[in-house]
Amino acid sequence: MQTLQATGNVYSLAFSPDSAFLANGTADRFVYVWDVHSGRLLQKLDGHDKGVGARALSPDGTLLAA
Repeated sequence: MQTLQATGNVYSLAFSPDSAFLANGTADRFVYVWDVHSGRLLQKLDGHDKGVGARALSPDGTLLAA
């Protein structure tokens, strides 16, 4: 089991179709992309005007909408 540390309140979660990655949106206007197996943060995406309450991964896991 992994513990993933994101800052701020987590508003949303989405797993990739193969469950290898997890994306979470937070109240502090970031989206974090995690490697589920290692627990390593892969990307911290910024540029959102408000907290990220919705996000989705495409069926093939290559696109993330927030």
